[in-house]
Formats: sequence, structure tokens, C-alpha cells
Amino acid sequence: MLSTKTKRKKIDVILCPASPGPAPLRETTKYWHYTSIWNLVDFPGVAFPAPKAAWCDGKQDAADAEAMLAQRPLAPGSKEEYVWTQSYGSYADMHGLPIGLQLVAQRYQDEKLLRALELIESEALGRSSSRP
Repeated sequence: MLSTKTKRKKIDVILCPASPGPAPLRETTKYWHYTSIWNLVDFPGVAFPAPKAAWCDGKQDAADAEAMLAQRPLAPGSKEEYVWTQSYGSYADMHGLPIGLQLVAQRYQDEKLLRALELIESEALGRSSSRP
């Protein structure tokens, strides 16, 4: 399913966002397009939390982000506005939430995917593996 050019480059996994912003508040997920595409092409994937949103690391950052959004507001009644308000509320509500990432591999490469996840969690995120 990947292009011939991509297959020649021997790409093992793809690291990509799991959502358009930080993790949504519990039971508010309305936007799963970032993950569903991989289900459609039957590629294994795993979503995991990364460190919290660095661009919203305090009250001043949240205020700056709110001001930026006020300059370019979402269209009232638009799908984007609905998703945003239902999932996040405001930039201040995102303070401290982790960013959702996903790792995707080619079809039938589930074990390679999980090995790559362990490597990323231990080396890049400093987490110890709970797997045997």
C-alpha cells in the first residue's frame, strides 16, 4: 500500500500525531481522522502519550494562545469550532495535557511496531518498559 519509492527506502515505522492537538478531555473525543486512516489501509498502529504540550506550559502561554485564537477565530457553527469546543474548551484547558502520538507500521509488522514503541518509550521518553 505504500508507494514503491517508499518501500525502497525501507521505512519501518511512521511517527505521526494521533489528534490535531493535545489529548482531548476524557470522553470528549470527536476527531479520530488521524488514526482511522491507518485502520482503513489495515496498517497496525499504536497511540501513546508524549510529554505535555510545551507551547502551553503556563498561564502566560495560555493567555498568548487565547489572544492568537481571538485574532483568527474559528467560524461559528463550523465543524472545527464544534470539535474544538467539545474536545478542549479553551487553550487554558489544555494546560498540562499530553500530546497524543501514534506509531504506524506496514501490514503484518505488528511485532516490529511494538519493538519500535519500546525503543521510543525508553530512549526518547525515558520510560521503562512494562513488557517482559
